[in-house]
Amino acid sequence: MHGGFSARVLALAFLGLASSACGGYSSKGKYYPPAVPQLLLEGNLSGEAVTTVVSAAAKGASLFEFHSNGNVSFAVTAEASWAAGITGVHIHRGDPGLDGPAEIDVLGGGAVFDPVTRTATGALLVSASLASEIIVSPAYFYVQITTTSAPSGLVRAQLAVATSREVHVLMRGSEETTIVDATARGAATYAMALDGSVHYVLAMAGPAIAQLTGAHIH
Repeated sequence: MHGGFSARVLALAFLGLASSACGGYSSKGKYYPPAVPQLLLEGNLSGEAVTTVVSAAAKGASLFEFHSNGNVSFAVTAEASWAAGITGVHIHRGDPGLDGPAEIDVLGGGAVFDPVTRTATGALLVSASLASEIIVSPAYFYVQITTTSAPSGLVRAQLAVATSREVHVLMRGSEETTIVDATARGAATYAMALDGSVHYVLAMAGPAIAQLTGAHIH
C-alpha cells in the first residue's frame, strides 16, 4: 500500500521541521526570543559520486538538521551489503568531483550504525560559524562514508535543501495498550513535504494488507 512515496527511505524518527528565522515577540507580558535559524539538508549517497569509484552501485541516504548555533541532528542509512564495514561518516568542504578537507566527523559524538536498521542517528555540536556557513551555502559541502574496503570513500553526496521530511516506523502488536496479536508486524514510511502533502508506504509482515480496516497517526 503506498501513496506515491519517493524511493528515498531513511529508518529514523527525526524531530523538527526546517524553518526560517523569525523575530521575537511578546505575549501576555512574556517575551519569546527569536527562533534559531535552521535548515534541513539531505544527501542521496551514491558510489558514482566519489572521485575514485569503488562500487558505482552502492547507495545510501542522509538527513541533517543544522542550527546556526552549531547544533546538528542527523540520520544516515547504509545498504546491508557494506554497512558492517563502515569506518566513518564525514562532511567535507568541496565542489562536486573534487576532494576537500573533512569539516565534521558525524560519528564523532559516539553514534553507531544499528545492525538491524543499518542507520546511525544522533546529535552533535559544531562551531556556530561553520553551521551558519553550511546553512547559507550547503552545495559547497558534501557527505561521504568510508569503509574498510573503501578508505577514501565508498559513497558521497553534495548537501542540498530537503524538500520533504521522511519518517520510518516499525510497528509491533506487542506495543498496543490492549494486545490482540503480539506477533503482528509492519512498517510505515511517510514523506511529509513542506507544502503540507504527505506520501506514504505501508507494509505488513502480518496480518495481510487485505485484512486491514484502517491506519491512523495518533
